[in-house]
Amino acid sequence: MDNILREMGQVVRGRAAAADQLEQQVSTLSHQETQLKNRIALLENTPVEILEAFEEAMDKGEKRSASRDYLLFGAGVLVSAAVSIVLGLFGF
Repeated sequence: MDNILREMGQVVRGRAAAADQLEQQVSTLSHQETQLKNRIALLENTPVEILEAFEEAMDKGEKRSASRDYLLFGAGVLVSAAVSIVLGLFGF
C-alpha cells in the first residue's frame, strides 16, 4: 500500500511540474503575442513610402553581400589551388 501511495505521489508531483511548465510557456507565448501585436499595429501605421525605401535599401545590401560572397569564394579557390601546388612540390 505504501508503494502505491509513493507512486501516486510521484505521479502527482510530475503532473504538477508539467502543469507549471505549461503555465510558464503560456505566459511566455502571451507576452510574445502582445509584442507581435504591438509591432503589427506600428507597421500598420507606417507610411508605404518608408517601407518601400527600407526595402530598396535592403535589396542593395543583399546585392553587395552576394558580390562579396562570390569574390571571397574565388579568392578561396585560388588560395587553395596555390597551397595544393606548393604542397605537391614539397611532396606532401
